[in-house]
Amino acid sequence: MKIQRKVLTLILVALLFFIAGCGKEKQSGTETPTPKPTEVEDTTPASTPTPAPTSTAEESSRIEEWLENTTDADKVILTYDQIKEYNKKLVDKSQHLIDILEAEVVVNGNTVKDYINGSYIPSLPKYDESGEITNQDVVEIKKNFNTDAIPAQVEAKYGVIVYRADLKSIPTRLGFYDSPTDEYYDRIQETELPIGMPVLVLHESLDKDFLYIQTYFYRGWIRADAVAICESRDAWLEFADLKEFITITTTLLPVGKKGAKADMGCAFPLVKENNDSYTVKLPERNNDGKLEVVETDISKKDAVKGYLPYTKGNFITLALKFVGTPYGWGGLNEGHDCSGYLVCVFRTFGFKFPRNTSQQSGVIGDEVINLEGLSKDDIIEKVSEIEHPACLFKKGHVLLYLGVLDDVPYIVHSPSGGQYVTEEPLENVISNLVNATIIK
Repeated sequence: MKIQRKVLTLILVALLFFIAGCGKEKQSGTETPTPKPTEVEDTTPASTPTPAPTSTAEESSRIEEWLENTTDADKVILTYDQIKEYNKKLVDKSQHLIDILEAEVVVNGNTVKDYINGSYIPSLPKYDESGEITNQDVVEIKKNFNTDAIPAQVEAKYGVIVYRADLKSIPTRLGFYDSPTDEYYDRIQETELPIGMPVLVLHESLDKDFLYIQTYFYRGWIRADAVAICESRDAWLEFADLKEFITITTTLLPVGKKGAKADMGCAFPLVKENNDSYTVKLPERNNDGKLEVVETDISKKDAVKGYLPYTKGNFITLALKFVGTPYGWGGLNEGHDCSGYLVCVFRTFGFKFPRNTSQQSGVIGDEVINLEGLSKDDIIEKVSEIEHPACLFKKGHVLLYLGVLDDVPYIVHSPSGGQYVTEEPLENVISNLVNATIIK
């Protein structure tokens, strides 16, 4: 069955790439922090299918062209102190964010039970690569919730993510796909969590293979081997409350000796600065499941001390570095969906945004331009006047606005399964736009 799926998938991907207009824009992720059913997909036809990945040389040339034609490319839009205040306002503004440093570490057991019992379980039929999901599979998954073991008061454990890992709505290794040939949309996939992210561990599954955790923007189940438990809050704070640190500015950078990969925006405590590299602290999990900190070197070509300054030029550079990255629903298979892509880019400047489009739209920026119901010409006129980094939202999809080049407004986005992050004229994807949310 696995071989049949791969063959059928190749046929489907070929059709996507060669039949204009057959791609679909899909919703990214699901509601947070309390797991809810996956948001309705935007079924608006995409423009032409996304092209295959560009070469590094082509990407660099395009970035240079943009920077040469961008006014005030190096002007700082917000300082990091201003971004920290921005984040605080977002926590107050959004019900989907928390300040992890101020989160309660002793939680009422009934509250944790409510979280877990409210976990989103997709309705059947659904399929895994091994076959159709059965009702008995669902019964066993619910048993794995292990809610009978939750005490009256839950004392959270401090944890750190040790490799790029998938957060699921339920504790299982099964996939929940809509059809036997679908390999892009696992309906229990919530989000990817990057290496170095601080978490609070609230519960353990019956089979001990999964942990129920709280992050600053999500709750859900993650494989236990993806989390290292800290012996103390101080050990956790070294990653949760960074002082001297570096931030990764490239995509999926291999780090350490265990095969981990760091997403753009991952940050690690700085040990020392060398001529061409930074020596940083990397979180690893020892045989007892505890945090073990190791040192590793990261090239200065792939990182910056502190966060990257928030400028229009840096925004364009980071956004275009993703061109050619495969779409990944909820971050599946080392890819990025539209809203996860947005989070990665802005995290590199220090922003902490909600995860999904419905939580981001009209929320992550103080200036929001309504585009709903406007004509194509009016939308192009309004968007072309935007001078700062902006996110253009549809229902279930988001595009990053780059600016105007040769009198043409451009966006970059991660379209849908089987496609890649691509830059294209706004005109190609202008249908069903709801608003432009400006980040300044």
